[in-house]
Amino acid sequence: MHVSMIPDGGDNGNCSRNHRWQCALQQEMQAIHSFQRRIEMNWDLIEGKWKQSMGKVKVKWGKLTDDDVTAVNGKRDQLVGKIQERYGLAKDAAEKQVDEFIQSYSPDDSAKAAKTS
Repeated sequence: MHVSMIPDGGDNGNCSRNHRWQCALQQEMQAIHSFQRRIEMNWDLIEGKWKQSMGKVKVKWGKLTDDDVTAVNGKRDQLVGKIQERYGLAKDAAEKQVDEFIQSYSPDDSAKAAKTS
């Protein structure tokens, strides 16, 4: 049985048959860039409203102390480091948790967190 390595369909006529792989790769790169930009934009929201975001961070990572969260001061790399330290995680695992947190973050969440803290 021969399996074709050429992606099927999905190109909406924008890619020629001979260049489907290149087009698929380009589309994947665009999706990755879009994802990275959403993460950056959401982190910008978190960082800009850090005092309001602290409550949600404390709920997500309960082992972080008030001093830990205050020291992070809205800096992503500092949060990753504190999570590594408190939870004994590898850097990539801590980064994955932070990225998932960022993805799920919405501007309304910071207002709710501020009211409950």
